[in-house]
Amino acid sequence: MRIEAGAQLGPYEIVGALGAGGMGEVYRARDSRLGREVAVKILPTAFASDDDRLRRFEQEARTAGLLNHPNILTIYDVGTHHSHPYIVSELLDGETLRARLQHGALPPRKTVELALQIAYGLAAAHEKGIVHRDLKPENLFITADSRAKILDFGLAKLKQPDVAGGQSAVATVAAVDTQPGLVLGTVGYMSPEQVRGAAADHRSDIFSLGTIIHEMLSGRRAFQRETAAETMSAILKDDPERSSSDPAVPLALERVIGYCMEKDPAERFQSAKDVALALAAASGPALSGPQRADALPPHHRSWRTAWWSAAAVTAAIGAFVLGQRNAVQVSDAVSEPASFQRLTFRRGFISGARFAPDGRTIVYSQSVDGRPPEVFVTSPDSPESRPLGLPSADVLSVSRSGELAILLSPRTGVFNYERRGVLARLPLTGGAPRPILDDIRTADWAPDGASLAIVRQKAGRFHLEYPIGQVIRDSATYIFYPRVSPDGERVAFFEPDPSGRINIAVYDRNGKGVTVSKGWSDWWNLAWSRSSGEIWFGAALAGNTSALYAVDKDGRQRLVARIPGTFEMQDVSASNAVLMTVATNRNFAIYGGPDQTAQRDLSWLDQTSIVDLSPDGSTVLERETGDGGGTQGGVYTRSLDGAPALRLGDGMPTSFSPDGKWVMAVAGRWGGRDVQVIPTGTGATRRLSFPPIEVIEWADWFPDGRRVLLIGRESGSVRRLYVADSESSTPRALSEATVLVADLSDSISPDGTLVAAVAADGVPRVYPVSGGTPRTVPGLIAGDMPIRWARDGRSLYIYRQGELPGRVSQIDVATGRKTLVKELMPRDPTGVAGLASVVMSADARTYFYSYVQQTHDLYLVQGLK
Repeated sequence: MRIEAGAQLGPYEIVGALGAGGMGEVYRARDSRLGREVAVKILPTAFASDDDRLRRFEQEARTAGLLNHPNILTIYDVGTHHSHPYIVSELLDGETLRARLQHGALPPRKTVELALQIAYGLAAAHEKGIVHRDLKPENLFITADSRAKILDFGLAKLKQPDVAGGQSAVATVAAVDTQPGLVLGTVGYMSPEQVRGAAADHRSDIFSLGTIIHEMLSGRRAFQRETAAETMSAILKDDPERSSSDPAVPLALERVIGYCMEKDPAERFQSAKDVALALAAASGPALSGPQRADALPPHHRSWRTAWWSAAAVTAAIGAFVLGQRNAVQVSDAVSEPASFQRLTFRRGFISGARFAPDGRTIVYSQSVDGRPPEVFVTSPDSPESRPLGLPSADVLSVSRSGELAILLSPRTGVFNYERRGVLARLPLTGGAPRPILDDIRTADWAPDGASLAIVRQKAGRFHLEYPIGQVIRDSATYIFYPRVSPDGERVAFFEPDPSGRINIAVYDRNGKGVTVSKGWSDWWNLAWSRSSGEIWFGAALAGNTSALYAVDKDGRQRLVARIPGTFEMQDVSASNAVLMTVATNRNFAIYGGPDQTAQRDLSWLDQTSIVDLSPDGSTVLERETGDGGGTQGGVYTRSLDGAPALRLGDGMPTSFSPDGKWVMAVAGRWGGRDVQVIPTGTGATRRLSFPPIEVIEWADWFPDGRRVLLIGRESGSVRRLYVADSESSTPRALSEATVLVADLSDSISPDGTLVAAVAADGVPRVYPVSGGTPRTVPGLIAGDMPIRWARDGRSLYIYRQGELPGRVSQIDVATGRKTLVKELMPRDPTGVAGLASVVMSADARTYFYSYVQQTHDLYLVQGLK
């Protein structure tokens, strides 16, 4: 049926033809009632002669019209014109994905961006019981502003009458169009169950999505064969080749595609939300830089071979794998798959999120586009968030009466747990915040809504107070994320042990404590479950491969769920709904030298930091603290000529020896009892210990290559500076007062007489090696970080943590005269709190800096047990 311009279809005036296809002709029209332009699709004549199909068309089209999602074509109306059914929808500006793919494969970042949108659209439809059943590039539209739209929901069922038994099946060789190219295109995206003529549910759409992502990355169809019959056979029997040999395509993305295209629906992702979450996890740091060459399988290998050979099955990047046994003792309890609902949609850093007393309202703090954090309120019923209007604040806790504990004007370090600021109270209903205490790290409300547990640092030690003013835990190490129990009698928190592992401790109001879980390599927040009385926490045994666990007061521990990617649990509601942030997290290591017109990324694995420059200026010492580094961290050297990094061993490297033939590395991610001396060439590694120092956190050689400078703690003592006159000598304390760990490439002056370190009050000082009172440097304040001594031996290079851009200055230690040397700024500052470290040559011509970039999406997870 052909309609001319000017014709009237009810209130719609036809403006002109837009195109035609197997499912009918599409016209541009004007809605005379609302004055907007719309698209009108007139369906083929065959539909008008089948009353049952027409009835089902109207039912399906109206159901699709209920969908209100930015990634699904909006249906405005349905009707008939001279017995021809039509659909009225929004008018789109852009092109179909098929048209886009005519120009070849898409870049990995664009592929993930579009695939995420499609997955979110599918999830919204599947939640309402609507399955597409004919997902393919022709039915996906890319608008001019790069938004993906799923077309033709509800129409797939019309292609074939219901089969016997009432099950709906889509024709394998579709009667939609008999052109060979179109037939093959339709067949090529079908799931195995569709090819067999079996029932097709929402998991069939997930299979089709996998084939589409594969085609976006590779530029070729996953199951392309000469004939439709051969294509169907390939869908049933063959695994597609890896979508790309491009090293910029992360292997995690290949795994997502593989899980989508499992032959058995039970082995695929079980929901489109799971696909979206896995895509978000796979889209992070791996798409912003090169991958290890040894992590990429040969091009001829299938996705299945790549999956099993590259990462072992623990923490599969896709669906929840629940109830598996971990090396930490856990029970065999198995939970049903949980549901995920994304709550935030802007790219930024989320520093905290909590449930309000009603269990539905959610309060969170987020920094977007490098601006200070704001406090927002949202709910699962709305994609929008409402700001509370606070200029700069972090959410810490929400009381049962609806009062917020917030951190005003938070001062952050490199990591979120290093923040501190003014603790204030604020009603959730609004008003002005009331300051309580300054220089507080974190706080949590007790159930009575009147008292708080807080953490603050005094004289280099960490005090957990509950209530305020009553110290129940005094520690020389960090106290992380304290949470008050539902009965108000205890406080649970993370703390590192002497080996550098992370434990969970529970202390009562009288300061009596017990460790209920120990031995973790990393951690991601904790909260009490009011229904079970357990502590739910995110943690990892190795690197950043995380899972959600629960432990009770007697130490009985179980696995709740494995979570794709890096997540941080934020809160647990009375019904065990969980708020969690899924993070895109990576350390970057940037090089700039005298011959560099632009900065160069020297990052190697997922969490790279540069800690020292070799004496000849040709090589950097790098540490890896993420999954790639392993449970103890990784020691690497990398030449500035661009050669691959070389792994020397485990540990946290600190410095090159004066002759460049050795590197020092502390055993353990948070310090250990030993220091390793590792050869950069031939030779054997030596392990050194320096009793009575129980935990060594940092080490460096003096310029003479004989003496050793250490930062560590004796049993029950504070962190101090020590000098050991040889590798076998008893160390001598340089400082009686506490010092903070100074991550310096050259903290020792060129003549070996002075050491620059940060005192307990956060202010850098100069310590005489011979002993005596440390000297205050005029003009230096808390937050200034020494980088190294300048070549003249009379001045220091410094920068400020938590500041962007990072300003490197040279300061005379006698006069305090300060000169700006460089400004360092990441290309993309989103989610960057400040520079993690800066390394410079003595003449300041060559420099390196590291920073952590972390962005989050906030999710509501329900169904966990």
